[in-house]
Amino acid sequence: MALVRLRGAASAHNAQGRLEGHTAETVAGALDRTPSERVGVRVVSTDATMVVEPHAFDMLGARVPPGEMRLLHRCASERFVRRVFLPLVHHVELIDHILSFLKLPQVTMSEVTAVKASSSAANDRQCSAANTLSADDGTWWLSAPDSCPNGVGAEWVLYRLRPAVGARARFQYVQMKIPKLPYGPLSVRVFHVEVADDESGPFVRVGPDLTTFNTDRMQEWALPTPVECACVRLVLTKNAAACELEDKWLRLSGMRLSEASCIGFLRVGFA
Repeated sequence: MALVRLRGAASAHNAQGRLEGHTAETVAGALDRTPSERVGVRVVSTDATMVVEPHAFDMLGARVPPGEMRLLHRCASERFVRRVFLPLVHHVELIDHILSFLKLPQVTMSEVTAVKASSSAANDRQCSAANTLSADDGTWWLSAPDSCPNGVGAEWVLYRLRPAVGARARFQYVQMKIPKLPYGPLSVRVFHVEVADDESGPFVRVGPDLTTFNTDRMQEWALPTPVECACVRLVLTKNAAACELEDKWLRLSGMRLSEASCIGFLRVGFA
């Protein structure tokens, strides 16, 4: 099996691009094919299997263990750098010292902190930005009432990847858990990722809109390339109630769209 990143046009049932960025694993024997053959994959977020076109996914490398030091993403390989420098420097210790300035650790979730949110429906044990790093599904973060009129807005939660202010780390995967409908009409349906090296910005968007599925599983997306930064901001732009595909669930919940004026989620992860 191999890990892949799905593109928005992965299947005919994905006209809204809902699969964009979701990770998937190829099924046994899927890569024993010609370049024009379709591939069977299992979507990590839903555990569903499907067949995709060969142009509808990108191969991902092996997952990097938390805390492992790697050269900056766009650097040449460490083996190549050592081969170039050794005839010039002659001291392995000096090369190691030089390389230490070109390495960053893979993010470790125990070091991630929630700095602040754009707003909050409450500021107590059950509802706060810090709760999104907890394993307790009985807590959450939800934006303030009327922060997302008709379920649409730009509410955000800001995270620092390492304890020291300005210290950078690398990540490529974003994970999120939401309550399954009809219990979560206010849960995020569409969001995107922004990064910066300072909590005050400037923030740069990385990757496309990402869309959650109606599942209470921990969902996962891969960004197009690894990202190296100090701060990550998740910007939530549409909740489940605002999505036309979820209108039947909205009716079941008994909530009117005009009442769905905030947005949130249960848990987040980076890897």
